[in-house]
Amino acid sequence: MKTLHAKSPCCRGSINRFGKRRRQCSICKRTWRIRQKRRGRKRKRVDRRLAHRILVEYRTFQHHCRKGSISQSGFSRRLSKAICSDPKLKARLRFPSSPYALLGDGLYFKFKRMDWVMYIMAVKPIKSNRAFFLDPVLLQGKECYERWRVALATIPPETKKCVKAFVSDGFRGSKLIAREHGWIHQRCHFHLLMALIRRHGRRSYRVKGAGVRERLLGVVRVLLTTPDSITLKRQTLKARRLISHPLCPPWIRI
Repeated sequence: MKTLHAKSPCCRGSINRFGKRRRQCSICKRTWRIRQKRRGRKRKRVDRRLAHRILVEYRTFQHHCRKGSISQSGFSRRLSKAICSDPKLKARLRFPSSPYALLGDGLYFKFKRMDWVMYIMAVKPIKSNRAFFLDPVLLQGKECYERWRVALATIPPETKKCVKAFVSDGFRGSKLIAREHGWIHQRCHFHLLMALIRRHGRRSYRVKGAGVRERLLGVVRVLLTTPDSITLKRQTLKARRLISHPLCPPWIRI
């Protein structure tokens, strides 16, 4: 036969009702509440538009802190909850299946008098102007070859197989990393120009090889901007002659 009346979970005795949700065991007199609610105060609803305001509309943290009378740390927690609760942002990004160029750079931090570097990586399809950022890696210590190997190990294998070139700012060990993986190594155009322009001002005559560096800077600018193949060949030969000059900076020959 089916049980018509539920028994108490403790003594299997009959149950006395106290209101709508309170129950009592008739044997041991223990009471409990059915359909228990979560203890504590109710959670505040997450505003999923926060991520859109920060990432798309470019509103600052100070604007939201003044508007909501909240500290920056409190607003940062709200923003992280909004990002985690958005199903579109939680979905895994699918990269197009094509050869990639891996872009890598290190962002320095100082925390409790200790050096930290966030290794930021992105893959850009060769036939596209759009790059896809990978998960950043935060490691203690200065940027070096060994820590870059740790950061590169976090790249998914299916994505790493499609990488054909490595673009960096020319840190120590960048060419060795490209050689180990069989990638083409390319120097970042911005860092290359800044390295040539550095210390190139009113007192540039004090820099050793300032004239060679100035002529090389003009050649590099032409190489980066011109699409003409004949001009590229002519400027490439000129750049090789300048690089072989004894007053050329040694880091360019590496």
